Amino acid sequence: MKKTRILFSLLALSLVVTGCKNTPSGSVSKTSDTSVTTEGSAPTINGVLDEVSINLGESWNALAGVTATDDTDGDLTAFIEISSIPAIVNNDGVLTPEERGDYFITYSVTNSLNLTTEAYTTLTVLAAKPTERLFREFELSQTKSFDQNGWELVTTGAGVATIDDSQNALIVEIETHSSEPSDIKLVKEGLAFEASTNYILKFHTNVTEFNFTLELYNGETLTKSVPLNFDSAQGIHLATFTVEEAISDAKLAILLSGSANETLPYVVLYLINLLMEDTSGEGNVLLDENFLSAESWGKTTFDGASATLTVADGALSLDMSYASNNNPWTLNLFRNTGQRILRNEMYKVIIDIETEKNQFYELCIEDSRLDWQVRAGFKDGTLTAGTSTIEFTFKASIAIDNIFIKLALGRGSAATNVIKLTRFTFLSMSTVVDSADFTAIYSKVPWILSHDGDGDGSVTTTATSLIYNITAFGNVDWHNKIAFEGITLPANASYKFTYSLKGSTPGKVQFIVNRQGEWNPLINVTQEFTNEAVTYTFEIPQKLFSETKVDIFFQFGGFSENIAPMTIELSEVKIWELV
Repeated sequence: MKKTRILFSLLALSLVVTGCKNTPSGSVSKTSDTSVTTEGSAPTINGVLDEVSINLGESWNALAGVTATDDTDGDLTAFIEISSIPAIVNNDGVLTPEERGDYFITYSVTNSLNLTTEAYTTLTVLAAKPTERLFREFELSQTKSFDQNGWELVTTGAGVATIDDSQNALIVEIETHSSEPSDIKLVKEGLAFEASTNYILKFHTNVTEFNFTLELYNGETLTKSVPLNFDSAQGIHLATFTVEEAISDAKLAILLSGSANETLPYVVLYLINLLMEDTSGEGNVLLDENFLSAESWGKTTFDGASATLTVADGALSLDMSYASNNNPWTLNLFRNTGQRILRNEMYKVIIDIETEKNQFYELCIEDSRLDWQVRAGFKDGTLTAGTSTIEFTFKASIAIDNIFIKLALGRGSAATNVIKLTRFTFLSMSTVVDSADFTAIYSKVPWILSHDGDGDGSVTTTATSLIYNITAFGNVDWHNKIAFEGITLPANASYKFTYSLKGSTPGKVQFIVNRQGEWNPLINVTQEFTNEAVTYTFEIPQKLFSETKVDIFFQFGGFSENIAPMTIELSEVKIWELV
């Protein structure tokens, strides 16, 4: 809609900038309407916009697309004059404002009959566009150091094989098989075994149709040979064996060749875990809290939630007032354990708890540095008023050096509640003797790969791109996630984020820029992608007036459109500062 007009009868008294044009003949007689004429054949002005907006520092060609004609003189476009209230710099119809605000523009044309027509528009001048500066471009490809964790490839006889560590796993490329299985083998020395003890070797590979053999040596003497067969229930190869006498200098060998495997071209190894079997079924206690103090425990609150943490009578007590939004993550009780967990191994958490009122909870097993961004296990439920036990046995979806066990308690059945923890126990369901996780360790990479639920996959890089090979999608967005964490954005600026992405097949990604340490996203969008690389751009809608630390997430789980296997190629991840 047009803005309220200033009375154009004041034009003669105003500061007017007029394009220098000649009239066909005679003097000018003006009227004052959007398209006003006197009697006779007055000109017609076409193409004038109702309103125009530009940014300070830009120019606008007010004559572009504007024409004037009449029945007497024909084309009068060259005789159109432009004036403005307030005055504006006019260079043959190209207007350049020097201040923000509204400029009321008049178009005027007079024909040879001294008949004049006027048309009007409003030019709104907004704040100058911010200067755009590349703040950070993420270097996705870095030099990697690969750790074989003591396992060495040994070939003898007719066996010919090499190791390829370029694909984020340990790959044994078999060029020539031998009829003798031991001619191609993986060997690890310097192990120790206890007497009268059962052991399990778990061998995680891409192979399902072939089986292998595990050999145990005391020094150079072979003491045991057992099958390493594929277990379809667990999706891994397993070997179970008993060591009768203690061995202080043991060697294990995994035989890969033999006539039965002669069509096997390569073996991709992801993980080898050697475990001491827990015959009791009760697990090995890693932590057992008696709650004589609260030093090991902490709390966090957000969005107006509050809590007081105390210890009395052998119980850890949390007196809570909930946030109005009643979200679980607004009030958290947590324990930094200092414990390391291994991928695909079983663990158990037991918490005896008393609650005055019904209480919803989320039990999260997470990385101490990255909180919910890297999660190895998750359980939720509702406690009824009284005494309950939370017991959670889980297979760790990712290895974590220092796990962070968190109870998210921000969703209550009333405005307040008091809960008491009377027992906290963390157990490993097996004793780990040796673990080899063949994930390439990249130096100073800015990204972190995270899986939860059924999500699984691996990352490789090229000179310019990050390649995410997804083998399984989880049923929640963050079950398949690439994170860039701990980015500090300086104050008094706006920020724009750009990235290029494509998939081997079309799908969806959730792109999030979140304030670190809480769920408070500055950007949270779901974007479709195709098998053609496209650059996407998203801007934080408001200026940041204080220094802000953020994390960036690319999340692929939970979308029905995403079907595994899928390969994602991510490149040109950039942050732009707008000042």
